[in-house]
Formats: sequence, structure tokens, C-alpha cells
Amino acid sequence: MVLPIALVVLYLALVAAFIVGYYHILERKPITNQRSSFISIVICFRNEERNIDDLFKSIRALDYPKEFFEIVAVNDHSTDNTALELSLQQEHSNLRIVNLPLRFEGKKAALAAGVAAAKGNIIAITDADCCLPQSWLTSINNMIGSKADMVCGPVAYRSTTFFERLAAVEFGSLVAAGIGAAGINKPIFCNAANMAFRKEIFTNANLNQEQTPSGDDVFLLHYAKQCHKTIKFITGRDCLVTTNADKNFIDFLNRRKRWGSKAKHYTDAATILVAIIVFLANLAILACAIAAILNHSYSRLAIALLSSKVILDYALLSVHFRANGIKKWSKYFLLCAALYPIYITFTAIGSTTSKFTWKERRYNDPKASHPGHNHGES
Repeated sequence: MVLPIALVVLYLALVAAFIVGYYHILERKPITNQRSSFISIVICFRNEERNIDDLFKSIRALDYPKEFFEIVAVNDHSTDNTALELSLQQEHSNLRIVNLPLRFEGKKAALAAGVAAAKGNIIAITDADCCLPQSWLTSINNMIGSKADMVCGPVAYRSTTFFERLAAVEFGSLVAAGIGAAGINKPIFCNAANMAFRKEIFTNANLNQEQTPSGDDVFLLHYAKQCHKTIKFITGRDCLVTTNADKNFIDFLNRRKRWGSKAKHYTDAATILVAIIVFLANLAILACAIAAILNHSYSRLAIALLSSKVILDYALLSVHFRANGIKKWSKYFLLCAALYPIYITFTAIGSTTSKFTWKERRYNDPKASHPGHNHGES
């Protein structure tokens, strides 16, 4: 039983490092950029008629000078009324709608088209089901003014039901780990719902759109890291973007499979190492729990390993949720923590082999056809 203990100790050391890193981000002195840079907001959408109005309400409320940003909305072959809803946003004289050619489809192709059409040298991206905080562009501009080449911010789920709140806690742990890792100068994860970068980074990255339907954000982060670009992470209420939570277990599973499908394409050593440690530590805890059920002599070990993991995870989440003003999460934490070793083990395995659905499209399915093989979503 030495191996499970060693794996969990490695995991605890990793989470402890993330907590230290998160505090490094929080303790950074506020930066104010007196000069407003021109920023192009690129939004890729497919069948988002229920969400697009809320996004544009939040865009109208931005405190950034209107003459210093534009909106490039890319239509990824929507079959609903999203394009019509967008055409009604006439008060946005800086709004342009780009329709993706028929031979291309998916988030990666749409993002490439949006970046190519953008007038600005600074690109800010978000998703069509998001709501932006009032100071979103101001927060990005402050970091760009400090010579940052890429800026990554926090994302949180909007949740009302019991399941959505469980999903919000689980997602929060991923976002917190990404910010914490950046705080120790090892950025490994970001989210395309809240990030910005200089246009030349995306153009030079030449992301392989055939590799995976997921990861345009993380692979771009890894490219910027490989090129020694200045990457800044921000956190707090002023820059927190919110998005829809998974409504049910099937949605949750599809999203996690989609995210997991990109892991086999990672080339960043730190990201690979973290993924291996997290997977093996959770597998070790699950194995000890099963052993304890079969043989009660392993019960103390299983409880000790799980308890130590829960304590460190709670500490990291407490820092993250407090920094971003997120409340009413702790009562969902224990159940989420208990289920985590089970779900992370099986989704990690399943994401490399099983099919999943996103936006009425099937992936990892040899029967599915995707024009131009250009598809993806982060």
C-alpha cells in the first residue's frame, strides 16, 4: 500500500503548490492602464438564440469606451434564429457578423475566421452563452498595458438546480487549479470563455484543427508558453465571466469527454505531469475504497487518503470562490468530493475511446462526417 500513499502525497503537494500560486496572483499589485487599446471581441456561435440576448446585454453594460472595441460574431451554421437575434442588435454599430463557409465547421474554424476578420491586434474571446462583468475589457486592457501577450481570466457556472451546483463546484476546482498553476509560473489550463491574446500569437500558432474537437484555448496557451510569451492570469469579481452549467448528467459527461479527448495531444510537460498525478491519485483512492469494502482492514487507509485530499481541495476552492465572490457552494462540496475519484477515473478512460455529442454533432464516431474536418470547442 506504499504506492497509493505516495501518489496521494504527490497530489497533496501539487494542490498545496496551487494554493500558494493562487495567493501569488491575489497579492499582485493592481495595474491600471491609462491608455485604452483597441480590442476585437470574437464570439463564435451555433444555435444560441436562448442565450445571445443576455450576452449582448452584458456587452452593452461594459465600462470600456465603445470606440475602442468591436464585436465579431461568427455563425457556425446555426439552424435556429441566433443570426436573426443578432441582426436585431442594431445599436451595436461596431458589430459584424461573419458566416462560416460551408466547407468548414466547428469552434476552431469559426475562431480562425473571426480572428482573421478582426480589425484589432488584441483579441478577446468569449462564448455565446456567457455573461460578461462590467469591467471585463478594462481588466484585460490593464494587463495588456503591462506588456502581457495573453490574459486568462476566471469562469464560473450559473447554477440553480442541485445538479448544476454540483457541476459548478467541480468546474470551480478546475478553474482554481489553472489559476494556481499560473501563480507558480506553470500555466497549464485556461478557458476560451474568458481569455485575450495578441493576434500574432494565434496566427503563428497554426493550431491543428484536425487533432481534436476541443482545446483551442489550452493549445494556444501551451504555444504561447513554448514561445516564452508573457502570460498573465487574473481573478476576482471584476473579471469573472459566467456561463451556463451542465443541465444533466448526459450534458456533463459529454462536456468532460470532449475536454478529455484533447489530453492525448498534449505536448506541454507540466500539463502532462499534472494530468497523470491527478488521474493516478484518484485511481489510487478509488482502489483503496474498493479494497476497504472487500476487506475492512483497509478502511483506515482509504478514509485517511480521501480525507487528506478533501481537506486540501477544500482549501483551494475556498480561496478561489472567496476571491470571486461565489457563495453557497460548501454544502455541495462533500458529495462532489466523494464522487470525484469515481467520475474522473472513468471519464479519463472513456474520453479517449467513446463517442460524445456537442451542438448536435457527433465526435469520435467513424460514421460522423465533418466538412473540412475543422471542428472544435474548448
